[in-house]
Amino acid sequence: MALNRIAIIGGGLTGCSLAAQLCDQAEKPLDITIIEPRSELGAGVAYSADDPDHRLNAPLFVHFLTPEKVEEFQNWFTEGGGLSRDPNALAADGNIYARRRELAHYVSETMAKYAENNPSKSTINHCQSTALEINPVETGFKIITSNEQELIVDKIVLATGNQAPSSPPPFDGELKNHSAYFKSPWDLDRIRSIHRQAAVLIIGTGLTMSDIVATLMRQGHEGKITAVSRRGMLPQEHAKPPENAPPRNPFNGIMADKPAHITGSLLQIFVDLRQRMQNNLRHGGAWQWAFDELRDCVWQIWPELSFVEKQRFLRHLRTWYDSHRFRLPPQTARIRDEALDKGILNFETAHITDAIGAENYLTVALTKENFPTPQKYKFKAVINCTGPRQNPAITPNAAYRSVLNNKLADVHATGLGFDVDDNCRAIQEDGSISENIFIVGPPTVGVFGDPIGIPFIVAQIHRMLPTFLASLD
Repeated sequence: MALNRIAIIGGGLTGCSLAAQLCDQAEKPLDITIIEPRSELGAGVAYSADDPDHRLNAPLFVHFLTPEKVEEFQNWFTEGGGLSRDPNALAADGNIYARRRELAHYVSETMAKYAENNPSKSTINHCQSTALEINPVETGFKIITSNEQELIVDKIVLATGNQAPSSPPPFDGELKNHSAYFKSPWDLDRIRSIHRQAAVLIIGTGLTMSDIVATLMRQGHEGKITAVSRRGMLPQEHAKPPENAPPRNPFNGIMADKPAHITGSLLQIFVDLRQRMQNNLRHGGAWQWAFDELRDCVWQIWPELSFVEKQRFLRHLRTWYDSHRFRLPPQTARIRDEALDKGILNFETAHITDAIGAENYLTVALTKENFPTPQKYKFKAVINCTGPRQNPAITPNAAYRSVLNNKLADVHATGLGFDVDDNCRAIQEDGSISENIFIVGPPTVGVFGDPIGIPFIVAQIHRMLPTFLASLD
């Protein structure tokens, strides 16, 4: 009997977790092809950074590939000499924040073991290429790749992770090709070429900004670095767990039923959250404890909110939520704070109103908070750290364009990611549910609210897997 042919588009953490969980749970062998342009599986955008100061944003224990092996990466790192390679990974709070490339190496090694042998005897093939076209055919789908392969498969899973940021105005026109503009913050070779005395503008003040500051400071940057955002919100830091707290299994925490007190309208949920955060602080605790309780059940709460409430959150609360949700590792926070203390780094609450390109610099007009008149500054480098692009209709991703053009999927009503059902099946343009195209991870943010971060992605795959496996021939 022919094997079910499954194409996973994207070989970062999301695609690898899906392949591993399929191999663990399938009752018969599957023919799995992971389409990923990088030479190794497991890195993706998030974990391919080779900078020694780019660390995992959360402690080691929340990073795992499958629900059954929650502690495996932690053991791999500690027993394999991780702290000898990187003594600074151990933070003052007692947690380990490994370099991102460590996780990439672990996933790559683990996937090689799965390809050699796995419980369902499935095959895993790495197609080192990019999916350009996805077309329905009589026997399933034909995928045309950038290296001119044609793959015929029965089912497709988009597991593409976060997309590169889009260039904000006024850098979305001719200026996006200017020599002083860096449209991707992950072009680290180019960022390392920035002169030590150069005046640098970073657009965005989130986690990526902090990583770029760490890169610049490592190479001895002395010029002024200005980070600008409209709201002026900065990423928060992690807190110690409560004393005598039992060892935490992040997967079980996410899979649990949401607490009874987290209910009601968007306003009620956030009033309750603020009260619990303040109560924790009054009693010597940390606001993070209450916030994390909400974060872990967003996937249950978000689908229950009305469309109007979702719009209200995205307009008024999302920046606040994100700055508390996505936290800095202590090591990166220390580098950022040292840059502030030295006067090299400064933050501005402002928006960019104009930019003019010269031969090797950009003149940028900033309209600052409480100052209606724009002020102009010259920068030798302007780095785009505005965060992942989340509307699939405006990304350069060829696979996204193809499924949308063929009406095999549709953009979610919020404009964030694709529309899917509760089991991650793509909802097509005509409103019907696809039995053969699934979408997992960050591209489902509009439906589930916060499918971002390893434990949340692994848990989402675990929840959709029974439906996926039941749909096989």
